[in-house]
Amino acid sequence: MKYRRDGIDIMQNIFTGKKSSISNLLFFSGGAILYPCIELMWRGRTHWSMSVAGGLCTAIIHYANMKLKRKPLAIKCCLGGMLITGVEFLTGCIVNLVLGLNVWDYSNTPLNILGQVCPLYTIFWILLSLPVIIASNIALGRRKSQISKQIIFIKRRA
Repeated sequence: MKYRRDGIDIMQNIFTGKKSSISNLLFFSGGAILYPCIELMWRGRTHWSMSVAGGLCTAIIHYANMKLKRKPLAIKCCLGGMLITGVEFLTGCIVNLVLGLNVWDYSNTPLNILGQVCPLYTIFWILLSLPVIIASNIALGRRKSQISKQIIFIKRRA
């Protein structure tokens, strides 16, 4: 890997080279800041555990996007939604059920699992994965042509 002095190559090396832990840290930080802001706008309140959960979700989605670069965007968004639902479930079990902090309760929502997750929010998480994946693609230096192939499912010609 050649290290040139211009900013673009240096940033691409940070995000895709041996220093990929820096990109995961940046995505964790972004999620830890942005998710509680989204929750404040949606519910009018938040909890510190949502910073940890939001950071974990964005870092995991970014990592998955690095590994699944040839998969269609719809598949990545669905995976992102499932990952967020999984993190939400684990966080809810720890924060709500074990520690008894009662940060949220979906018990009155149809098809909930232990009052910690519900299918309706999984749909929201699929949609919320989209901007994270787009930001990840930009951070990874993927070209527009690569991204558009993911979006419209273009098949390669033989």
